[in-house]
Amino acid sequence: MGKKKLSILICSLTTRQKLLQRLLYRLRPQLTDEIEIIYELDHGQMEIGVKRNRLLRKATGKYISFVDDDDLVSYHYIHKILKAIESGPDCCGITGIMTGGKYPGKFVHSLKYNKWYRKGDTYYRPPNHLNPVLRTKALKVGFPPVNKGEDRTFSERIKSSLKSEKFIKAPIYFYLRERIGPSVINSVSVRGDFSLRIRMRIANLKDSACGVVINDSIFGFQGKHTGKTFLEGSVFNGQKFSVSTGTLMRNGRRFTLKVKRKKDDLFFSIDGKFLFGVKYKKDKLKVGLR
Repeated sequence: MGKKKLSILICSLTTRQKLLQRLLYRLRPQLTDEIEIIYELDHGQMEIGVKRNRLLRKATGKYISFVDDDDLVSYHYIHKILKAIESGPDCCGITGIMTGGKYPGKFVHSLKYNKWYRKGDTYYRPPNHLNPVLRTKALKVGFPPVNKGEDRTFSERIKSSLKSEKFIKAPIYFYLRERIGPSVINSVSVRGDFSLRIRMRIANLKDSACGVVINDSIFGFQGKHTGKTFLEGSVFNGQKFSVSTGTLMRNGRRFTLKVKRKKDDLFFSIDGKFLFGVKYKKDKLKVGLR
């Protein structure tokens, strides 16, 4: 079938096949003849850096990008990358959303940045394994045969060889951080077409957050609670919006997610049907489901 334009590479484990299938379920509807997905499964005997190098050697695409098996990508992930690589850049700059974890927020990986740092709720990085890059350049530097930090080493090795970039403005990558300590509440509620999962982190009044995942996607709300006010500029399906309404698609239907603020509380509903509320009470954020 000839050389592909893009190889999407995924490292996984036999014990994580459900996560892998969730990711493939998101990617496969986006596939074209110009794309290949290659994944490497083992029982954990190989270092992650070794697996990444094996995938690089197997790839036939002009460009490669890695996706971690416990993360997700947007529904236009492949389309956005194909459009970006039309001009033949060395790499593509990307934007992504982090949900959960100690510091929920956004990340930007671009040639504009020479170091790793955080400012506000945004993490800035030079290109790493998540960025689409020319396969020839990735092969030259490769990954160290280790289980931790191989991504940062790869980033440091490759950045000097990357001279041109096409930046993808829309968020295309969703970094899901699940294991974030006892301050998190995980709840599941099924409302017709929707499966709802809530993640909360309660640090203090000036640094608390609530994230919502609907149908394993980063639809939903992610915002900080400062004092008694939820800030504007929350994340909805990878886009910023004031805390009010947003739209999501499911089975070809368009639904409206509404976030209503009443004093210190937030109430979430889909097409007028109540889903849950987030209450601020006695220095704590609490979730209530119906």
